[in-house]
Amino acid sequence: MLECLDQEIDCIYSDIGCEIKVKRKEVSLHETRNQPIHTRMIYNNFKTQISQSNEKSSTEILILKQENAELKNKIRELEIQSNTFNKIIEKKSQEILFLKNEVEKTNIVMNQKHIKIILHA
Repeated sequence: MLECLDQEIDCIYSDIGCEIKVKRKEVSLHETRNQPIHTRMIYNNFKTQISQSNEKSSTEILILKQENAELKNKIRELEIQSNTFNKIIEKKSQEILFLKNEVEKTNIVMNQKHIKIILHA
């Protein structure tokens, strides 16, 4: 397809700030003459993108640090609860052991009394 060489078109750097419209036949001349300006536009655009990316990353890091601190606090709370439960379990285990011993003693006494009753009967 043939294109009109006198048609004005946007500079290929229009998306990063070059507002010049140039005739199609003069595009090469415009690019050559304005290379330093275009290079500066590319640099500034890149610098802006890096800055925005750094700001976003900094915000994300701050959020992650806050979440990390919250999770560490939750872990500490759970560790305290776990220690409390372990102490309760240990105490209850000792009580159960004591009660088992008491039941065993009671069974022995009951057996002895039963034997005496049988012997006296």
